[in-house]
Amino acid sequence: MFRYASKCPCHTTFIALQSACRQQTNAAFHSVSRLAFSVLRTPSKRVGGDKSTINQMTQRGVTRDFYVGKWHQKNNFSTLHIQLKAILMTVQDLQSVFKQFTDVDVLVIGDVMLDVYWWGNVERISPEAPVPVVAINKRENRLGGAANVALNCRALGARVAVASVVGDDNEGTTINELMTEAGIDTGLLMRSKQRNTTTKIRVISRSQQMLRIDDEITDDLFLEEEHPFIDMVLRYLQRVKPGLVIFEDYNKGVLKENVIKRVVQHCNAIGIVTAVDPKKKNFLTYKDITIFKPNLKEVKEGLNIPVESPDLEALRNIHELLHEKLAHQITFITLSERGVYYNDGRQAAILPSHVRNVADVSGAGDTVIATAGLVYTVTKDINLMAKMSNLAGGLVCEEVGVVSINKDRLMSESINFLV
Repeated sequence: MFRYASKCPCHTTFIALQSACRQQTNAAFHSVSRLAFSVLRTPSKRVGGDKSTINQMTQRGVTRDFYVGKWHQKNNFSTLHIQLKAILMTVQDLQSVFKQFTDVDVLVIGDVMLDVYWWGNVERISPEAPVPVVAINKRENRLGGAANVALNCRALGARVAVASVVGDDNEGTTINELMTEAGIDTGLLMRSKQRNTTTKIRVISRSQQMLRIDDEITDDLFLEEEHPFIDMVLRYLQRVKPGLVIFEDYNKGVLKENVIKRVVQHCNAIGIVTAVDPKKKNFLTYKDITIFKPNLKEVKEGLNIPVESPDLEALRNIHELLHEKLAHQITFITLSERGVYYNDGRQAAILPSHVRNVADVSGAGDTVIATAGLVYTVTKDINLMAKMSNLAGGLVCEEVGVVSINKDRLMSESINFLV
């Protein structure tokens, strides 16, 4: 992988570099090699050798040839050793985070949905009304809502179970089958004869959504469903003791006020990290939650306040208002194209979004809450939580429709942007 000058006084440093990089990704290799080349190009005292030859060999770094020759300067290599160590530790830390995901049990509670996609072509306008006629050539079913949050957690390597209520219908069966295929535990998926499964049908032509049809019941769970549901969830928490519980609330009726309070209280009693992606109806019900993750629109609606300019001062005020009402630990607000904001009472910042070719924002919030919850559970690092989930949300926006995060891409992006 590297070639060394046998008598180079920094032979040990580059042996360490070779060993550390051998198992890294290409992104990690290029991060350390760019730094090494920049240090080697620093003017140094000549002790023999041909400088032009060394420069030529150095420029061949893209082919993974690394030749030191007889040019060196003690201070340059000392700096190189320290900086390489810092970079490699960061890469190793990131890899460790991803590895730790596989040790986490996650319970996602909330409203699951079936996202149906009808793909087709538009070649004419209907003679019956001034609307396009879409000739369907492909149908696809995907997991949505709380099921998509679970799918994202599973894609990152966690062990995942979903607690929800679906209808006793074909769509409910399809959700069950899709989750089982994805390796998600469906033992807490209740079937109800009193409600249908929430289904969203999207008609798409040339990557553009032409129409969406929603088939759903948004009434709260009936008492005869609510109490067995709570008991089932509490027994699971006591038996499995997951590291993370995510509430995914789409105001479809599963997350009633009593369900939320009982589950949060039990999680806090046994030390489980909790996170919520709230909606307006139960916005201020999630008291004592660990991570409260609304978007800016939900903040405006939930607190009934205008936010003219979401700058740092305005967002700090929002955090204080939320904390007064919720006594939660972390405010984490997604700001659409502006990025994300986080505040835990000790540190606060706005992290700008990264430049993307945005194709579809559907499901991005699901990816953000899944990534944020997992990163915080294994690291307790709010800054890393915000940075990685910001990257993850942007990545899924590059795809059409609701998709889960690609773990390898997130790993690569994290190394590129965070190292």
